[in-house]
Amino acid sequence: MGRVVVGVHGTEASRRALQRAATIARERGWGLEVVTAWPEADEALIHDVPGHYNAARGRAMRWQADAVAALDPSLLPRLSTYLVNARPAEALVARSADADLLVVGTAASTDAPDLPGVSGTCCREARCPTDVVADPRASRRRDRGKAPRARSRQAPNRVTHDAP
Repeated sequence: MGRVVVGVHGTEASRRALQRAATIARERGWGLEVVTAWPEADEALIHDVPGHYNAARGRAMRWQADAVAALDPSLLPRLSTYLVNARPAEALVARSADADLLVVGTAASTDAPDLPGVSGTCCREARCPTDVVADPRASRRRDRGKAPRARSRQAPNRVTHDAP
């Protein structure tokens, strides 16, 4: 059975990525792995201390729980969740090691040759094809009918989609 990994962190872009990943998992009969890393990419890396509350971990747990609650219940038997204390890109690249597809969202325009941030790092370093789902508000493309396309010499397996 195949496996699709998706990064979720509470933004509209990650919700759209989860929708795309869930659709792929359902259509192909694959497992769905939801990964939420904390702290966020722009926060200081703070490791979890057992027995102490950590606000970053609490936010990540809430984001992941909300995301999973929104999924089609038919996916639950094939669903795995991971709450990881690591940089988001590092966590996603590590989970992609034996995955068939990694799906990430981006608030950036996918028209740029190289994406910034977590999505860009995943495109360059993931060990499987990476599907980048763009938030349509960020896309500069006017032609929504364009087919998804492979992009970037640095990330030849990158495919981008404008989310509906």
